[in-house]
Amino acid sequence: MFERAWALMGMENFFRSFFTHPKELKRLLHEIANFNIGIFRRYLEIGVDGVFVSEDLGHQRGLMISPKTFREFFAPEYKRCFEELVKEGKIIDFYSCGCVQDIVEDLISVGVTILNPVQARANDLAMIKEKCDGRMALKGGIDSHLLMLGPVNEIRREVKRGISLLAPGGGYIIGSDQLMPFPQEHAETLWVAAESYGEYPLLWS
Repeated sequence: MFERAWALMGMENFFRSFFTHPKELKRLLHEIANFNIGIFRRYLEIGVDGVFVSEDLGHQRGLMISPKTFREFFAPEYKRCFEELVKEGKIIDFYSCGCVQDIVEDLISVGVTILNPVQARANDLAMIKEKCDGRMALKGGIDSHLLMLGPVNEIRREVKRGISLLAPGGGYIIGSDQLMPFPQEHAETLWVAAESYGEYPLLWS
């Protein structure tokens, strides 16, 4: 809904409308949600295991809207969108780059089952893990800048850090926090280190 709304309106008009035309913006979000619900109902008829929802809500240091604005404008519509999926026990893989740690509990409350990716440089990983408390899986968590540039010993250290913060108790899908064309050696280092450090129980953590 967030991305669809600003794509329809233009980014500048979208952000201005929170202040100048809040009622109209809420109506637009409601109609976008209705459109999404129709798609999700078709997915349920087909028998999918889950859905992928792309909504880039964050930048490197925070959200593009305040948590209060998210709760007023978006959370009710997300909850309505996901209601039937939640009822049927489907996976809701919610993609948002940037710093989203301030709305983790809100995402859980609307039915999100996977937060994807957990951007390593933008979020406090320990805080996100604590807020999830086993209620939402976390995907990513490995710094893509490091995976791009190396060196390999730092990549191994980053993998161990990600696992130590996000894996205890389960619910962690390890991977890069961005999809980029990494050097093969660096990608292989990630997976070898993940296999080495990621076996339960995490006796070394």
